Amino acid sequence: SQATAGVYASQPTQVQGAGGTLTQSVPAARAYANVTGSRAYATTYTNSNAREMHVIVTGTQANSSQSFTILVDGNTVGIISSYDGNGGEFRPHVSFPVPAGSTYRVNAIGGALTNWRELV
Repeated sequence: SQATAGVYASQPTQVQGAGGTLTQSVPAARAYANVTGSRAYATTYTNSNAREMHVIVTGTQANSSQSFTILVDGNTVGIISSYDGNGGEFRPHVSFPVPAGSTYRVNAIGGALTNWRELV
């Protein structure tokens, strides 16, 4: 049976179209694209896709620390700082959703960009 507000107590009911043919929408396959070569910190990009996308950014610390500020539509939606007092290697990362048509940006202090992936 189906619960209220779009939450299902069990699998949703399938609906048959006219003529007894089962109609079902199957989403297109999605994959993470490596866009590291075309991305940079402190640059604003636009999600021109028709649906929400997901972004993952990985950096490399310099002088034992790195921080990220994530902005979506000009609003700060997250801040992360990393510090390794022992001088070891650490790869800080952030991940965040970006609604369709929204702008997004990652500002960084310290370190270098090593990986930028987008689920489109």
